[in-house]
Amino acid sequence: MPTDLTEGNFTLAIHKMTSTAGIVPDSMTLLSPVFELLKSFDGSFKKPVTLRFKIQAKLLGADRRAGMFYYDETNGKWIEVEGHAENDEFVATVHHFTKFAVFSVAMKARFFYRF
Repeated sequence: MPTDLTEGNFTLAIHKMTSTAGIVPDSMTLLSPVFELLKSFDGSFKKPVTLRFKIQAKLLGADRRAGMFYYDETNGKWIEVEGHAENDEFVATVHHFTKFAVFSVAMKARFFYRF
């Protein structure tokens, strides 16, 4: 982990969620687990952090693409993060930590899903 992401030391925790009930709508197909990323300081990082998630590309479906989303706890919706697929991984750059997952989505512009 780079040392210039914030002032001083910090702790990073990554939790693979075992239950996604109540946050993943039936209309969305997960290509990765939902991960909750936590850090030991308030605010955003000084520079972007790159996330790489393994995906199950075989679950993608026809006329669909992979998209990484973060969960907006306040508004109860998934918001798409700019990124791209690289073979069996999805790569995206973020400035904050929360819950993230990769979903199979329709081939169209960025959007969000409200649950």
